[in-house]
Amino acid sequence: MGNIRYKKIIACILAALLITGIMPHSFVTAYAESTDTGLDELNSSRANALVRDDGGENGEEVSENNAFFEDIIPENGYNALDHDAFLTARSFKGVQGRISNGCGHYFMNLFITDFAGPSPWEYEGKTYYFKSYAPMVNTVKSLNAKGITVSYEILLESTGRLCEPAARSGSGASSYYQINVSEPEIKKEWEAFFDYLAYHFSMNDCHIDNWILGNEVSMPREWNWGGSYDPDTIVNKYSESYMMLYKAVKRYTDKSRVSVCLGNTWNHTDNGKGVGTRDFLNKFDERVKAINGGPVIWCLSFHPYPAVMYETNIWGSSALAGRKLNPNTEDAEFVDAANLRIMTEYIKNHFGSEHRIMMTEMGSSAYMGQENQAACLAYTYYASKYNDMVDCFIYFDSSPEPPKLDFTLEGRAVKDVWEKIDEGNEADEVWIASYCLPVIGASNWGELIYGYNNEALVEGFVRRLYRQCLNREPDEEGLRYWKEKLVSKKITGANAGAGFFDSDEFKNSGLSDEDYVETLYKVMMGRASDNEGKAYWVKKLKEGVGRQGVYSGFAGSTEFKNICNSYGIDRGSYTPSEGRSKNPGLTQFIYRMYSKALNREAEVNGLNYWCDAVLNGQYSLDDMATRGFFESAEFLSRNLSDEDFVETAYNTFFDRPSDEAGKADWLNRMRNLGYTRMDVIRGFCGSEEFGNLKASFGL
Repeated sequence: MGNIRYKKIIACILAALLITGIMPHSFVTAYAESTDTGLDELNSSRANALVRDDGGENGEEVSENNAFFEDIIPENGYNALDHDAFLTARSFKGVQGRISNGCGHYFMNLFITDFAGPSPWEYEGKTYYFKSYAPMVNTVKSLNAKGITVSYEILLESTGRLCEPAARSGSGASSYYQINVSEPEIKKEWEAFFDYLAYHFSMNDCHIDNWILGNEVSMPREWNWGGSYDPDTIVNKYSESYMMLYKAVKRYTDKSRVSVCLGNTWNHTDNGKGVGTRDFLNKFDERVKAINGGPVIWCLSFHPYPAVMYETNIWGSSALAGRKLNPNTEDAEFVDAANLRIMTEYIKNHFGSEHRIMMTEMGSSAYMGQENQAACLAYTYYASKYNDMVDCFIYFDSSPEPPKLDFTLEGRAVKDVWEKIDEGNEADEVWIASYCLPVIGASNWGELIYGYNNEALVEGFVRRLYRQCLNREPDEEGLRYWKEKLVSKKITGANAGAGFFDSDEFKNSGLSDEDYVETLYKVMMGRASDNEGKAYWVKKLKEGVGRQGVYSGFAGSTEFKNICNSYGIDRGSYTPSEGRSKNPGLTQFIYRMYSKALNREAEVNGLNYWCDAVLNGQYSLDDMATRGFFESAEFLSRNLSDEDFVETAYNTFFDRPSDEAGKADWLNRMRNLGYTRMDVIRGFCGSEEFGNLKASFGL
């Protein structure tokens, strides 16, 4: 969040001093109020353009004449989002505020000071007028088209009428404010505003995938001030506002996530100024269920910073606090990568695994050196990725500010780690381990991260197949079945992939040949298709090759081998079961024989028969091309004249029309020299031209 993190680091340092008892709270309060470090000035300039979107207030000119949202609604009506984009994101990682190579997730802050504007919106019988956020549309649509998830965090900066009345005094006491749920008229405006946003960003071609309300809301003094330090008041006010956004989004789609944003203070309360994350979640879940009259599938946007943000050696004790702040116990004060499972298992066991977690902000400081910065990032990334409750990791690549807050990637080893990590390249993963593990003092990631072992890696591979092939999370029985087969090495990665692509569930999706090939690129190569490559494979499908045969080509690729390696799985090989898929070149050759000799498209059964007959040695390739087709009842029933017969032979065996002299010669042989039609066919079959034609099919 730009320069705002300077204020946060000071707060963390002071909190840590309070933890240790080194500094009394009165001194901390006096320091925060009297320091000349320019916190208010930093606060006012924190709107880093990379992570800010405020509907045109920050350098974007919005025309009141043509920026209305109506222009983005399709003429054929509302097309509500029908898929969870996190299930098919192209990768696990992202960078706040920008699109980087290899990233599958995008995050932006939506800062609110006042939402009044020119765009009319009808809500519950009343017309409201809101700012046009049309400038967001192009960004969101572009990201959607690239398969990148979009997270927007809504932050209220104003101490005016839009925030809680109790928070309006003492302007500047917080970075952001609790929205107003106490005054019915203002609350209704917020409901209408959320409805306005949700409607316009819940379509298949224009969707926000993760709506986040507030920032680290359990610590209101800094991040969501509502005028009270009472835990129940903090949770109740926030829960009410959260449910306003939740209901608005779910009114239009059940595929977008709505998240509460919390920080790493698991049991830490900032000396009574906030609510620990664990306690907050318990109260929050109970409260939103009461408001909704039933379960609420809330999600969590979490910030897994180190307890003391510049102490990146999260594998050790805090030098500042003089003790370990992140032990692997449920009563830990803080949660970060080193003890992440404390929180995720708690959520899974108490609330359910449907409450997904997104790591939407984490920065690794360079203050303790490049090695520690890189190791902390890798540790946190892997701990997130190999946790079955977490669906993404978004890095906060801030510009150099105070030294203790410098999370910048550029020009440091941490950039190499970031660019190499999770790219499906075994050599890159080996390099990351060789660079980072000695810094931590471990020999492998499995020593540090629960789940970073073959079984957990295999589970990740299986989950990926479910998500990218079947567009859903695995069922318990299916996950256990495929995981056991792969862990025990009863099957290879290629076999597992074939099981998904050849399943009834996948077949029933009714994908076109083009979409089938695109899915193969995504699953088997981890990328979108290139035009030339896609055309090559689609052509094979159009010319009779079965989908098993095309799958086999992808399963044998280097890219798929790299993907399998990254999950600790042997790629292996795959042998199709149907004849037309066993040798694509042969299939295309036979498909062509149907077209040239019989003047029709081949049927599947015929292709399978002839492919198997040649591959099993029942017919040689030449016998199939001559006797098999030209002595068939179907060909003979065409009753071709001698001229048409010779012309067909030219097209079939030479792939060209006849030349005048050549055709005359063959006709003369038939009419005057006693050649039978099969003699003519054998003559064509033994030619150099036909040999070259066969070679073009790899035969």
